[in-house]
Amino acid sequence: MSLPRPALLGCPQCDLLQRPIALAAGQSALCSRCGATLYRAHPPGRHRALAFTLAGLIAFGVAVAFPIVGLEIGGTVVQATLADAAQALYLDDMAPLAALVAATTLLFPFAVLTTMALILLRKHPGNGHASALLRTLRAAQPWSMVEVFVLGVLVALAKLMHMAGVAPGVGAWGLGALVVLLAAAHRAADYEALA
Repeated sequence: MSLPRPALLGCPQCDLLQRPIALAAGQSALCSRCGATLYRAHPPGRHRALAFTLAGLIAFGVAVAFPIVGLEIGGTVVQATLADAAQALYLDDMAPLAALVAATTLLFPFAVLTTMALILLRKHPGNGHASALLRTLRAAQPWSMVEVFVLGVLVALAKLMHMAGVAPGVGAWGLGALVVLLAAAHRAADYEALA
């Protein structure tokens, strides 16, 4: 989602304050004093964003299907997937926390990725389903907390290193890739304009 342009822009070279102007796709705004580039107008990156989103769906599939961590304690290796993490919390009588973990690491990230893909795959923007897709995307994004989960896993791994042999699994790499791909997809496209 694009941010509104500020009322005045400062040139990075000579600090001259100037008003932003509307540009066509591919054009650049130059400083009137020194000629430095102030900003560029990039066309909405539908194809690039779609590639990042589809790659994110693949990374999400890897993160869900494979173990995120493996622990070796006394010769026994224990591996856990994302679903196993939520199930372990549920079995420890922490059902609300298990539901929250499942929702923020499984349900909402999948909803965000599929909604982004549906918006980007639309051939004719602006019909009746577009506003429903945007509402779904806006509602699911704040609850998609893969980044927070990855950070929590990294902290837990660092704390467990001295107690047991800890090895990040393929799912952890999938989660890391998902975080990067989600950020890249959000940066590549203006979903408001594409819907």
